Amino acid sequence: MSNTKTSEDLSANDAVFAQSLGTELRDAEENLPGDISSRLNQARHAALSAAETKSAHGWRFGGWQKLAGASAFAAVAVLSLVLMQAETDTLPRMSDEEMFAAQDAELLEDLEFLAWVAEMETPDA
Repeated sequence: MSNTKTSEDLSANDAVFAQSLGTELRDAEENLPGDISSRLNQARHAALSAAETKSAHGWRFGGWQKLAGASAFAAVAVLSLVLMQAETDTLPRMSDEEMFAAQDAELLEDLEFLAWVAEMETPDA
């Protein structure tokens, strides 16, 4: 037999361990001396009060900076979209005849190149 444990065994062991640890911690919490319990409670209330004060003054202290940053980002995004649109509008428009002529010129260049390649491949007799 092998001594390897499966993940199900480990998960079950972890669950049992967590349960017993939680029980021991709750028991230890209930048995704390009064002065330590009182100081912990005061520290908890001070931390909660500080958190509430910070969230209540969020816009007053630093909130305007977040708003300014978001506004600047939005302005840059809109400006870049406007500039990209203006750039595409300034491209020259080609008529159908001009496009066909440009394609014919490219085809002619390709044919001339292929003729040159064929000429280079033929051995001189």
